[in-house]
This record gives sequence, C-alpha cells and structure tokens, in this order.
Amino acid sequence: MGIGLAGSGNGNVVEGNFIGTDPTGTQDRGNGNFGILLFDSSSFNRIGGSTPAARNVVSGNDLNGIQISSGTNHTNTILGNYIGTNAAGTAALRNGSHGIAIFGSAANTVGGTSPGARNVISGNGDPGSDGDGIVIYGSGAVGNTVSGNYIGTDATGSFVIPNLTEGASIGFISATNNTIGGTAPGSGNVISGNGREGVALFEQTQNNVVAGNIIGLNPTGVVRLPNAGNGIAIVDGAVNNTIGGTVAGSRNVISGNGDQGIVIADGGTNSNRVQGNYIGTDITGLLDLGNLSDGVLLIGGPNSNLIGGVSADARNVISGNDDGGVVIVDGANNNDVQGNYIGVAANGSTPLGNDDSGVVVETANNEIGGTATGAGNVISGNGGHGGVRSVWLRIEQSILTKLDRPQRFEHGPYG
Repeated sequence: MGIGLAGSGNGNVVEGNFIGTDPTGTQDRGNGNFGILLFDSSSFNRIGGSTPAARNVVSGNDLNGIQISSGTNHTNTILGNYIGTNAAGTAALRNGSHGIAIFGSAANTVGGTSPGARNVISGNGDPGSDGDGIVIYGSGAVGNTVSGNYIGTDATGSFVIPNLTEGASIGFISATNNTIGGTAPGSGNVISGNGREGVALFEQTQNNVVAGNIIGLNPTGVVRLPNAGNGIAIVDGAVNNTIGGTVAGSRNVISGNGDQGIVIADGGTNSNRVQGNYIGTDITGLLDLGNLSDGVLLIGGPNSNLIGGVSADARNVISGNDDGGVVIVDGANNNDVQGNYIGVAANGSTPLGNDDSGVVVETANNEIGGTATGAGNVISGNGGHGGVRSVWLRIEQSILTKLDRPQRFEHGPYG
C-alpha cells in the first residue's frame, strides 16, 4: 500500500502527495493494493485539505484509492483530493477498484460545503472488476456524510470521467443513517456520468438520506451528463430511506439518466420516501431534460413506499421523461403517489409531458391521490393514455439485469 494509518495513529494529516502516480500526476505508478488505508482504530485523521497545495492525487493503485476499514476508527475527513484522475482532474488514472471505500466505520466526512473541500472521485474501477466512486458498506457504517463532491466527472464538472459502476452506494442492513448530499448550501454532490447507477441503496440498508444532489446533469443543472443506468436505485430490501425531503435544500434534480430516474425494486424494499425532487426536468423545473425511461418505476414487489405527500414541500415534479411518469408493476402493492406534478412544470401549469402515460398501475392496493387536502396529483400533458391507466404486466428485463450485482465489497485483508 501507499500509506497505512493504524492503531494509535490518530490525528494525522496526509496532504500534498502523489499516491500511486509519478511526480507529475500523469503516469500510473500504482501501489500494490490500497493508496491509503486507515485500519485498527485509527481515527480523527485528515486526508487532503481545502487548498490546491493540500490536495492529494490518489490514483493508479491496484485496489481502492482510499479505504477506511471496520473497527472503532471513525471521524476521519477526506477533502480536496483527486481520486482516480490525473493531477489536472481531466482524465482517468484509475484505481483498480473503488475510489473511496468506507467499510464498517462511522461518522466520517467525505467532502464539505466549500469548493475547496470538494473531492473529484472519478475514473475508478478496472474492466472485469467493480469500481464505485464511493461505497459505504457493512455493520457499523453509520452516520457518514458525503457532500459537495464531483463523482463521475472531471474537475470542472463539465465532462464525463466514469466510475465503472455506481457513483455512490450504501449497502448492508446495519449501514444506517448515512447522508449523500445535505440541505446546507454547497452540500449537494454532482453524481453524473457513471457506468451504472448514480446512487444505489441495497442489501437492506436503512434510514439513509439522499438530498440536495444533481444526478445526471452537470453542475449548472441545465446540461445532460447521464449516468448510464438509473439515477437512483433502491433495491434488495432497502428500507425507510429518504430521497429528497420536505425542508429547504433537500431537493435532488434527477434527470438525463440512461434508464429510470428512480427505480424501487424487489420484495422487502419498503417504506421509502421520494419527496420534493425534480425528476426529468432541469434545475428550474421548467425545461425537459428527461430520463431515458420512466421517471419513477416500482417493480418486483416493493410495498408501502411514498412518492410525494400532502404538503407542497413534499411534491415531486415528475415530467419530461421519455417513457412513463410513475409506473407501478410486478407485485408493487400498497404504495402511495400523492401531491405530485406529473406532466407539468414546477409552476403547475406549463405542459412538460412524459412521453407515455403519467401514471401506470398494474398491481393492487396502490393509492394515486387521496381525499386528504393536498393529496391529489396534477397529471396533465402526458403522452400514451395521458392520465392514469392499468396495464398488463410490463417487466423490463434490462433493469432487472442491471440490478443483479454480485458481492463485491471485500478487498484485501483489511476489508
């Protein structure tokens, strides 16, 4: 490995280094496994800093660029680094697996709210392996925050440098209460251009928040920079997670992606909330930058999920997508779709139709709207049958295949 911090190695600073490259930051001279490894209770360390001089280039290593392993290690900060790119942040110089891997460690911070704290986490993963920008995984991975980063783009956010698989992922039943983004100004990540999903929540992970991000567009929120798969995938029994929210700053803009905006899939994937987002529009909610397929797809047995809500702050704008607005099929029962604008812009009046129907329901006991004040959706201007329709089973095999991922999160002896 390049650098290892272990045991009583607490409160250290690692800054201004080329870890896995030559001195110019342009040639791969990768270390044999990790670029930087924190393990065996090492805590309160800082990797990088908020000035260009403090930036580490952590690229070209054989496994993960930076790994924080399980144990009591916690409260480490990773900021201002280029992880998986060259020193200019203009091209991939990939680590062989994930850019950053947090395995069973709590209360770490990746990025921050100031531009200087931004990590560029792009270009990671060798063909034949997996490579997320950042993965948070395992028992004890609690209360970590990922904010203000560019994940899957160059240092300007204008061009794609894909991580091979997901931009950011959280997995395992005991990986809880982590935040991707945030509500404070500057806390949202740009998660665009990645090889599969922008964000994936899987393997029964619970109580996580994805808020304030741009997913599938450039930092201005008006130019497509698609993730090849879904913007966000909530699968494999992930429970009680929140996408967006009802407080100021929580809105995600999830648009321009190569498949669905959001997919909620599989039995046991229950009680998740999708609120306050723009799905298929630009950052103003007024222009069509649709996802290539549906805005929101529920498929394969998820139950009791909420899309929208009865308050104006909970309203999603689900418009401009290249297939349906909200599609509920294949055993997805007892879900609620309330208070949304589906097929109109954020002003509630300008037509911005989804190309197929606004809402498609094939399953049982779902509620579209309701009698409570604010529960009714505006469903207007869409193609297909326009409003709400029931259809025969429509399984999109390509989605099921994309979400069938192998176990891939144990790399090396310190995983």
